[in-house]
Amino acid sequence: MDDVQETLHGIVSIRDYEVEQDYTSQLAAALDRNIRAKYLSDSVARWLSVYSTALASLLVLGVGLTAVFTRGSALAASIGLGITQANMLIFMFRHLIDQACQMETTMVSVERVQQYSQVDQEAPEHNDSFQPPKDWPQAGVIEFDNYSTTYRPELDPVLKNLSITIAQGQKVGIVGRTGSGKSTMTLALFRIMEALEGRIKIDGVDVSQLGLKDLRSQLCIIPQDPMLFAGSLQDNLDPLREYDDAAIWRALELANMSEFVSSLEGKLEAPVDHGGSNFSSGQKQLLTLAAAILRKRKIVIFDEATSATDAETDAIVQRTIRQEFKECSVLTIAHRINTIYDSDMILVLDQGKVAEFAPPQELLKNEESLFTKLKPKVPHHPVILGTHRFSTDLESLDPFTWSNPPAALTLALALSVRQFITLATRRSVARVKGPPLLLLPARRIYPLQRSNVPSIPVLLGPNTLSSCLKLLSCLLDPQTPPESASYTHTGQLLIYLRTSAGAVAPRLAKLPVLNLPNPVAQSSDFSTRATTQYKIALDLEPVPHPS
Repeated sequence: MDDVQETLHGIVSIRDYEVEQDYTSQLAAALDRNIRAKYLSDSVARWLSVYSTALASLLVLGVGLTAVFTRGSALAASIGLGITQANMLIFMFRHLIDQACQMETTMVSVERVQQYSQVDQEAPEHNDSFQPPKDWPQAGVIEFDNYSTTYRPELDPVLKNLSITIAQGQKVGIVGRTGSGKSTMTLALFRIMEALEGRIKIDGVDVSQLGLKDLRSQLCIIPQDPMLFAGSLQDNLDPLREYDDAAIWRALELANMSEFVSSLEGKLEAPVDHGGSNFSSGQKQLLTLAAAILRKRKIVIFDEATSATDAETDAIVQRTIRQEFKECSVLTIAHRINTIYDSDMILVLDQGKVAEFAPPQELLKNEESLFTKLKPKVPHHPVILGTHRFSTDLESLDPFTWSNPPAALTLALALSVRQFITLATRRSVARVKGPPLLLLPARRIYPLQRSNVPSIPVLLGPNTLSSCLKLLSCLLDPQTPPESASYTHTGQLLIYLRTSAGAVAPRLAKLPVLNLPNPVAQSSDFSTRATTQYKIALDLEPVPHPS
C-alpha cells in the first residue's frame, strides 16, 4: 500500500521523467509479494478446514460403527443423537478455524495499538502549577541557555550547547549547511523536541514550565511546505472566528492574495480540498503568511516562507514582513542568502553549534567567515540574442561591501553593450564581426545619484547584474525599437557608457531615455519608488571571450 501511495503522490514526476514502465514493474513486483503472502495464508486456512472436516467425518463414522456393533444394547434415539451432534461438529470445527485465523490477523493491529500506547506522550496543554502572565510575551526576547537536544536518546545531539540571545524586535537570519540544525531550532521553540540539557526562555519564562497550548499559541510559523485543511478559506485563515472580514481582507492584501481570493467563487467561503490540493505551493505559503499577519504574535518564524513564489511577489512579501512585523522578533531560516541581508543579526549554524552570530555587515567584511563562504559566488546566466549566445558571470554584489562609494553606479556587463543594443534594436539579426567581448564583472556596487539629492542605494542583492541584463532585455525589445516602445512610466533610466579610462564612448553617449516597465520597477532590485530620471555609468573593461 505504501508503494501505491508513493506512486500516486509522485505521478507528475514519474510522467515528467518518463519512467512509467519502471514504476509499473515495481508495483507489479510489490503486488506479487502481497498476493504471495495472501496465498500462503489462504492455503493454510483451507488446509485446516479440510483437516477439521475429515476429523469430524471420522467422528461420525466412529459413531455409526459403534451403533452397528452395539445394535442390540444401544437405543435408536441415542444413536441418532450421536450422529447428529457429530455432523454439527463439522461446522463448529470450520468456524473455530476461521475465527482462529482472523484473530491471528487482527492481533497485528492490537500489537500496533500497544506500541502506540507506549510512545512517550507530549506535555499537557496546560500546566496548572504554573501559568504565564496574561500579556506574555510582551517583548519577544528569546534566550537559548546552553541548550542541547536530540531526536532520540541513542543518537548524538542535533543542537549542541546553543547559547544565544535574540533581543526584542530583532530580525535574525538563520543559515547553515544541510543538517546543521536550522529547522531543529524551530522544533525546539515549539517543544516538539524536548531539551537534552539547558533551557529556552522567552521573556524570562522557561518554556519547559509552560503547557504546550500556552506556549504554541503565542508563536507563529510560516513553514516551507504549509498544510491547508479541508473546509473554507476562512476556516484556514481564522478557524476560531476571532477576526472580522475587514481584518482578513487586509491580511490578504498585505500577503498579495486579495485579488486572487476575490476571483474565487465564494471568496472567503471558497472550498479548500484536503491538504490544499486545489492551491499551488506558492499560494499556500501566501495564505499562511496572511494568517500570520492576522494573528501577529510577538515571535514569528519564517522557514523559507516564499521559496515557491516568483521574484516580484517575493519582493512584495519581504517588504510586508519588514513593515507588519517590525515590532516582532523574527527568525528567518533561509537558503537564499540575499533574502536575509537586511536582518539585524545573522546566525550561522555548523554541525549543531553556533559558528557565527553577528550583524551581516560585520560578517561580510570578513572573507573567511562562514557566512561569506555561503554566499553564491559566481552565478551563471546564459543570454541568447538572436543567433548569438553570451554568458553572464558575476561576483556576488553586496551593499554591505561598499567603501567610499562614488557618485555614480559602477557595474560591468558580461557582453558588449554596443553589440547588445545593435542586436536588440534591429528586426533582423545583426552579424557582429569578431568574437564577442566579455566584460569583467565589478566587485562593488555603488548607489545611484539623483540631481541635487544625496546618493541613494537602489540596486541591491547578488542578482543586480542579472537584473540589469533583464532590464535591457525588457526595454530593448528586438521587435520594438526603443523610440516607439510604450511602457508605464514608474521611473526612467538614462544610460551612459564609459570606457575603463573614464572617457564617454562617443557613439554610445547619446542613448534614448529608457522607461522602466512596471514588473522591473517593482522588483527588489529596481524599487525606485519615484518617477525620476537616474543616471547609471557602466564601467566597461573588455577582455577576450573565454570561448
